[in-house]
Amino acid sequence: WAWGGGELAGSFVHAIGSSVVMVGSSVRSCRSQADGAAIRGFSGATVMVSGCEFTDVSSDGYGGALSGVGASLEVHDSNFTNCSSQVGGAISTADYVCSQTDPVVSHLLVDGCAFTACVATERGGAVSVTSGTASVTAARFEGCYAGRTG
Repeated sequence: WAWGGGELAGSFVHAIGSSVVMVGSSVRSCRSQADGAAIRGFSGATVMVSGCEFTDVSSDGYGGALSGVGASLEVHDSNFTNCSSQVGGAISTADYVCSQTDPVVSHLLVDGCAFTACVATERGGAVSVTSGTASVTAARFEGCYAGRTG
């Protein structure tokens, strides 16, 4: 798969409470006016990405390439180059809180990924975890930048 050259109001894939698997794909030169230009997992969604390339991918919100709100994101052996957003230049996760008593917790696993020249105007140059759990192993970060923190 290779996706590229688009600008959307939202993500290429918007998963609500469903499962998405992306393997060996390339996403480049894409932009979203919302969160996660490639994939936005929401409210119980499960997203698994493996062996993918994200280049020049950006959003105006959270997570330039991938965004999870009350979702589980697993990202393996993938590269993020020149991704950007307001929060989490490449990836952003946060819990989904519809009511104070029943939040949907986000989970992030990043393994064997490389982040190069990713930028967030506010926080999390490459990755932002606002709430929930996160595990990052065997990752490489090079030339990433956040305007405020992270």
